[in-house]
Formats: sequence, structure tokens, C-alpha cells
Amino acid sequence: MNKKEIHTIVLTGGPCAGKSTALSKIEKLLTNLGFNVLLVNETATELILNGLTIKRFGLVYFQKVLTEYLLQKENTYFESAKLINGKTVIICDRGAMDAKAYVGEKIFKSIIKNLHLTETELMNRYDAVIHLTTAADGAEEFYSNESNSARYESIEEAKLVDKEILKAWTGHNKLRIISNNGTFEDKINAVLETVCSIIGVPKPMEIERKFLIVKPDFNYIISNYDAKHYKIVQDYLISENNIERRVRKIFKPDGCNYYYTEKRNISDIKRFEVERKISEKEYLTYLEFKDPNFKTIEKERFYFVYKNQYFELDNYSFMPDTAILELEMANENQTAIIPEFIDVLKEVTFNPKYKNYNLAKINKKH
Repeated sequence: MNKKEIHTIVLTGGPCAGKSTALSKIEKLLTNLGFNVLLVNETATELILNGLTIKRFGLVYFQKVLTEYLLQKENTYFESAKLINGKTVIICDRGAMDAKAYVGEKIFKSIIKNLHLTETELMNRYDAVIHLTTAADGAEEFYSNESNSARYESIEEAKLVDKEILKAWTGHNKLRIISNNGTFEDKINAVLETVCSIIGVPKPMEIERKFLIVKPDFNYIISNYDAKHYKIVQDYLISENNIERRVRKIFKPDGCNYYYTEKRNISDIKRFEVERKISEKEYLTYLEFKDPNFKTIEKERFYFVYKNQYFELDNYSFMPDTAILELEMANENQTAIIPEFIDVLKEVTFNPKYKNYNLAKINKKH
């Protein structure tokens, strides 16, 4: 089976976020839609309920064993999925980066170094990550430890864990945040809508708001909001039939990622989008078809979370005083809450001038 027919999605979040309900609903929905669904159960709960507890063995040893066991389980599912006919979705109840939220960056890096792995490699195991916000943050009246006997966190502890988990996954190319807006049913529906968007049922959609802003203090964002930032080089390819084609190279501390993307506008706020990870060899081959009417776009992208919203901030070398802020949304009804440290000049969601495609055009004035 071709790897692109297998989707791997992490469902994560703070304690009492609704993951169990969401997993059940996802499995039922995707099965009814004709997908093969594989569920990788949460490793921490499995270990704790079977006697391998933090109290007995200590946090560091527990997370070391958890990470090793989790990767072994996932690898079994990943390899098994290749043997299944038809389209397959692997849903992971938490993923490898979750451990970082509990032991901190220094210990986590030591654990994965001993496994000869990097954070980039762990992120790349998953096509998308869906973070469900704990009920302790915005739905406190529903926060409870009763549904999971391995759960022990107070409301304040749950909020902190939720924040640290989100921090650990910040920087993933497809991180989506599901907050406690509306009813619990609304939350679960938002999860299902997000999953369908990710796997292309009925069509993969990218929903975003875009703002032209005064260039902010990037060091402030890094220091106060744990922003991840990477250099991106983007080139547009010769295209036909109103399809926008591009390739990107993303520079990360422990290696580069390469992506091929096709886009077609559906409306001013929705776009049909197909994106897949490619090898360096494929990337170089695609560059042979670079459109001569477009220049290479070089930018630094900052990923950060503010009030349970996932922002992307692009700093272009050719824009000395301004930058572009984007908010990826689960649905069109989500309200954008702009950070107080961002000075918005105007919204440009509907202004084609600020699309990367137009910014890259030769002789384009900014």
C-alpha cells in the first residue's frame, strides 16, 4: 500500500478533555465512511493500571519506559497498516511528544537521545495532531477524575499539564486546537470536523484568517509564549488547470523537512488543499519545474499558542516593517482573539495581494 493512503493522527490534550468520547465517535464515523481504523490506546494509563506507576518507579524511569513502549506499539500499528487494503486511519491516544510535558525538555532530550531519535523525527511520525483542551480550562464544572482511575490532577494541575502538552507539540505542521467553546457536543463535533478536514472527507479544507501586522518583538514571543521558529524556503512550480503547486524546505535544528502542496480556492476563506511530505530527492526533482515567473520566498515562521489558538507568524525578508499573522481555525464560526502584543494594521484574509503566491510574483511591489 502507498504510504499516502495511511493517515496517522494524534489525539492529545489535558486531563478530562473528552478524548475517550472523541475516539469512540471518530472510530464510528470513519468506519461508516469506509475507512479502516486502527486505535493505539493510551500507554500511560495502560502502564499505571497494570502496576508500573510513577510512585513505585519514579517519574524519569516511568517516562523512559513509557516512551520506549509507546514507540514499539506505534511501530507495530504503522507496519500493520501497510498490509491493509483500502484507506486506513491510525488514531493515537497521545503521542511520543506528550512525555516532554511531564519531564521537561532536558530529561526528555536525554530519553530520546538514548533512543537515537530527535524531536523532529518524533513529530514527523504523525500527519496531524489534535489537542483537546482540558475541561479544567473553560468547562470547570465538568472536570472530574471519575472517568479515568489513573487520573490524579487537580483543576490547577490539569491546566498546567494541558499547557505543557500544547507547548510540547507546538511547531507541528498540522496542530489543531479544540477549545471548550459551546457545549460538549459542539466540542466533539469540532473534533470530527477537524478529522474529516485532515483526511479529506469530503475534501481537505484549510480555514484561516490572515492579518497584516506591525513587525513585533520576536524575542518577546519566543520568551513568553515558547514560540518555535523555523526558516522556510518556498518555490512555486509550473501549474495548470487553476491549481497552485509549490514545494517547501523547512530548516529545523536537527534536520530539514520537505513538502509538496497543491491548492485550489473554493471561497475567500476556504481552499482545497493536498499536502504531503516528500524526500530531499523528490524536492530537488520538483525544483527542476520551478516557475520562472515567481521568485523564491524566504521567511521565518513562528508558531505559538495564545488563548488556545494556534498562530503562525511569518517574517519576510522583503517586508522591513510588517509581518503576516495567520490563525488556523477548526471551522468558519471560530472567533479570532488577537494577542495584546500584536498591532494589527488590517485584516487581509480576502486580499489576494498578501497571498504567498502573489508575493512571489516577479516584479511584485510590496
